[in-house]
Amino acid sequence: IKLQSLAKTLLAIGGWEPPELIGVCEVENRNVLNKLIYDTPLSAVQYRIIHHESPDPRGVDVALLYRPGKITALSDSAIPVIFAPDTASHTRDILYARLLVLKKDTLHVFVNHWPSRFGGYMQTTEKRSHAASVLKQTVDSIQLSNPLANIVIMGDLNDDPQDESITRILLA
Repeated sequence: IKLQSLAKTLLAIGGWEPPELIGVCEVENRNVLNKLIYDTPLSAVQYRIIHHESPDPRGVDVALLYRPGKITALSDSAIPVIFAPDTASHTRDILYARLLVLKKDTLHVFVNHWPSRFGGYMQTTEKRSHAASVLKQTVDSIQLSNPLANIVIMGDLNDDPQDESITRILLA
């Protein structure tokens, strides 16, 4: 029931045409993604999946669904977010995908799910700021080689637009 409801909602988001890209958070595993795109009305769209298993101890990941008729996946990778000095503490990786849109424009997409505020906002701000700085390093590297690069940052940042991770670190 949940997969069918989710598929219905995703299809409705696109209006007349299904979305070309869908970033998802709280993904249990690849099998759930396969069920979503093959065993629901989303199967008619023929989405493809970009997903990497993350070191998050709860086993939840991020992923990207894309329409191969509109988008070509050029490369993808998982960017680890490691907290020093506590390298045993893990969170979800940042998913990075380099895509070709309509066979002419390169699009850099980052799907994020930063650490939650569980335990208190002030106690967890540093972890979200660190995730932002890891993301910012990769974004800066892309912009250094192409200042006009098309970049999309999406996901659950667990922060508000006015928070430090967004304004001071990402400069967004």
